[in-house]
Amino acid sequence: MLWATADESCNRVRGFGFHAVAAGMPARDRLASIQPHLPEIMALPPRARRGMYFARFFGWAAAPKTRVDLEPVFQSFRPDVVVSEMAELAAAPMAVARGLPHVTVAFSGALTTEAFPLMIDSITPVWEAEHVSVPHDGGLADDLYLHPFPPSFGQLPNSGRVRSMRADGFPERRALLIGPGESYVESFDPRLAFLLGG
Repeated sequence: MLWATADESCNRVRGFGFHAVAAGMPARDRLASIQPHLPEIMALPPRARRGMYFARFFGWAAAPKTRVDLEPVFQSFRPDVVVSEMAELAAAPMAVARGLPHVTVAFSGALTTEAFPLMIDSITPVWEAEHVSVPHDGGLADDLYLHPFPPSFGQLPNSGRVRSMRADGFPERRALLIGPGESYVESFDPRLAFLLGG
């Protein structure tokens, strides 16, 4: 298993016993990239801000850099599956272009209907650079979308590929519980997953 995350997070990931490589923008650079756009974002009605913020921060700013940083990682590691956080928007096009399954692990609720066009616009250049078409969902639910919230929270994306999940810790290993007691992965083959984010 290999994590690809911003350089500032690599030591923390390694501290948990995982292999990690630096890829993507540090948080301070993402914040700097969005500063000129904050007046425009804050002028929007509150419910419309999330889409613009998401697209600017994770799409236009971070995804192109992450894609460039990950090219040599994909060549040297050759993952069997790509697992990424919802906001790591370079993962899906890179997985699709290489014929690899892609799993998204959500960290929040679904993007609003208004946010999708902004997100799609922000990541289209990354998909084009990989010579693949942007899917209608922006690649967020390519093969599987793992949703961390209980059903009572709502916020489920509209996709047949969504599964509820929760992480469960064990004294010497981590496990991932998928669905309401249906799937349980107790251990991972070290070459099975390629994780983005941190």
